[in-house]
Amino acid sequence: MTLLVRLKNIFMTKKLKASTSVEVVLPPAAKRTKKPVPAALKKPALLATKKVIKNSPASKKPAAKSRSKSDKKLVVAKAAECFWTNDGQVLATLVELQSALQTMKAAVFKHHVTTKKNDFADWVLHILRDEACAKALRTKRTAKASSAEITPHLKKYSI
Repeated sequence: MTLLVRLKNIFMTKKLKASTSVEVVLPPAAKRTKKPVPAALKKPALLATKKVIKNSPASKKPAAKSRSKSDKKLVVAKAAECFWTNDGQVLATLVELQSALQTMKAAVFKHHVTTKKNDFADWVLHILRDEACAKALRTKRTAKASSAEITPHLKKYSI
């Protein structure tokens, strides 16, 4: 029986008033089984230390190369995330976008790029995940200029 039910039974059988105090004696808690504490939790965490190397000509090593130009993999959009141009072209990569922009008619480009929106930049940012390229595309107002702007960004990818 739960504690609440027991208290209710006490009040009902003894017909006690609500203001009456009742001393309740609870049974001792069940024995808890002790689980071994992992050694990692017993020892205090090691503090991060920084190794200092003195600048001597003998200890200088060439700096590690940052990511090379062609380390990034070219993103290919899923079928549902492809870019559909106004004239029916379906684009899945940055390479296809550059190729389409080179031959795109001004009317088609104007449909996707206005002063309030830039569908190409939005697609490059959200689907192809190239923030720098998307930012550069937002500044361009012609298809040819946009195509030319994609070229340096393509050099970052392994194609």
